Amino acid sequence: MKKLVVCLAMLGMLVGCSSEPEVEKVNVCKGTSEGNDIVNTIKYVDEKVNSVTYQNTIVVSESLVDYIKDYADNYKETVKDIEGLTYEYTIDGTTIVETTTVDYTVADFSELAAAGLITTGENETVDYIDYSLTLKYMTDIGLTCTEQE
Repeated sequence: MKKLVVCLAMLGMLVGCSSEPEVEKVNVCKGTSEGNDIVNTIKYVDEKVNSVTYQNTIVVSESLVDYIKDYADNYKETVKDIEGLTYEYTIDGTTIVETTTVDYTVADFSELAAAGLITTGENETVDYIDYSLTLKYMTDIGLTCTEQE
């Protein structure tokens, strides 16, 4: 009888410990704004956003390339120490591709708020970025979002 109780207890522990792991999902939002191509990729689990990658492709006149490069270099220098944020760009002729990724799993939300990258109410703390609100924002600005498989 004692062996049966021990076996049932072990079985209960195994069942209790074998829950399915959280699966990260991906939603890609695409569109154009003022002639610029936008591709934003949201990675999330349940209602918490893990990261968002914003990619903007801009075609400018040749006379603006140096100005944009200086602006991008300055912006990169400004955000380089913000934990969880990466900014990169490439220039090919007059086509500029900017890629900004915010990894909310390691980011300091108060630092992001201070930099104006997220908004909070006065005396409000942020614990996570809500997936539904992020998706609503993407569709409100005219992007079409598609859940990836």
